[in-house]
Amino acid sequence: NPGHKTREVFLEGEAYFDVKPNAGKPFIIHAGKMEIKVLGTELNVRAYPDEEFSETALVKGAVEVTVQEKGNTRLFRLKPGQKIVARREEALPQNTAAASNTPAVTVTLQPVSKATDNVIAETAWKEDKLVFQDETFAALALRLERWYGVNITIEDPVLAAKRFSGRADNLPLPQLLGILQTITPFGYSINGLDVIIR
Repeated sequence: NPGHKTREVFLEGEAYFDVKPNAGKPFIIHAGKMEIKVLGTELNVRAYPDEEFSETALVKGAVEVTVQEKGNTRLFRLKPGQKIVARREEALPQNTAAASNTPAVTVTLQPVSKATDNVIAETAWKEDKLVFQDETFAALALRLERWYGVNITIEDPVLAAKRFSGRADNLPLPQLLGILQTITPFGYSINGLDVIIR
């Protein structure tokens, strides 16, 4: 809107932004626990409500990220190749003085994750590449649900906690599950959109 002083979006999910500079109209992204002020840049923002973290990965340019961390407002200025991760902590027992209805957030500044062939893990999805690095099977299953449009149930909690690293480029789900089976043996069945892993 030409009358507005800012350009703002509210993100639930994941998106790649290529924002042109406009000093008179800053571009602001609200995503999970983060408010991201974009200063003309390319960045990837991930904020799924079913994940315990949200992140902003800077590819080019500059951004300022404001996060509410344990009652304090913190401002981060990212450089290209850096990402900020805001992770919700486990809820405290209700009988402690620090307990509240809002989970505490821990913020870390990290380098983006370089995968093979100069692929950046945080933006690989744009090129139909699924990159996962030291992810639990439970966390990977959430990504696979979004990627393939299926519902995944892992029946064994020990299996759900197993960690995987790898990359898949446009593989059918059965083929990808077959590759994961070579890392950790498991069985699975697919019935329409329902996938049971045991």
